Amino acid sequence: MHHLIGNTLHWTQPGLSRVYELKAGEKIFGRLTFQSIFGSLASAETAEGNFTLKRQGFLQPSISLRRFGSDLDQGRMLMDGWHQGGVLHLADGSRYQFVKMGFLHPEWSFLDSTGRKLACVHVKWGFKYQGEVTIEPFGRDDRNLLQLLMVGMYAIILMNDEAAAAAAN
Repeated sequence: MHHLIGNTLHWTQPGLSRVYELKAGEKIFGRLTFQSIFGSLASAETAEGNFTLKRQGFLQPSISLRRFGSDLDQGRMLMDGWHQGGVLHLADGSRYQFVKMGFLHPEWSFLDSTGRKLACVHVKWGFKYQGEVTIEPFGRDDRNLLQLLMVGMYAIILMNDEAAAAAAN
């Protein structure tokens, strides 16, 4: 990911299904696929491996990250309320903050345990989900960067879906 520092990656939704791709030009770095139109189970495919993501809990919501085919958590993001962000704890002991900055034009960022920004996602709302991802200099060497981007986009999609459902009621 060294060559992507300062460059922009794009989250795109190529069709109408719940499939999202993280791309730089035509090169795909990751794919996030929801298993059903209404469920929260999703698969994440990256060069670093395949994972499943699942929303859990009601009063204390969290997101589990598991290697594909495993029942053991590889990581868990504890949410500070769905619209505030959360803290991702990985099995290797790594800890990351997922924070929202801005209101009208929100930016979601992952910070390492020392508070350094690793990457940020600028969400573009419309008929399809889209986002621009900027890899910050401190993010270039983080071995978990693609996992962070997968979990982050997953959380953003769920938060938006939940807000849309609440607005419809």
